[in-house]
Amino acid sequence: MADHGGKRTQAGRKPGSPNKATAAIRSLAGEHAETAIDMLVELMEDGGTPAAARISAAKELLERGYGKSGSYAALELDIPLSELQPKEAIAAITDAVTAGAISVEEGQRLVAMIEARIKAVELAEVEDRLSALEGNKAGRITQ
Repeated sequence: MADHGGKRTQAGRKPGSPNKATAAIRSLAGEHAETAIDMLVELMEDGGTPAAARISAAKELLERGYGKSGSYAALELDIPLSELQPKEAIAAITDAVTAGAISVEEGQRLVAMIEARIKAVELAEVEDRLSALEGNKAGRITQ
């Protein structure tokens, strides 16, 4: 019988090489890159454009020219997020994102930090309850 099936060596597209559709899209995008940059500059400089759109245009231009900024979010609040209840902190982050003060990605990272804090607090509470239950059980056994 012939040997069928299994992985063939040297078969398929090489890792990292784009498929035909991706290559076509990149080529088309490249043809319009200069126009897109010009449009972003116009949006950024137009005083009649809403501030959030102007900030987004400026950010896109800076990221294309210099890469993404560091992984921190500068968020000016009267009270630090760590001192707010999680619901209030997430509301403050949502407000900052919608106002254009921070990016959606920065907002998502901040919310993820708050969610991690909530989980840590919940875990500590479960551990305390478990210890209390184990202490009560041990007390009943010795009596």
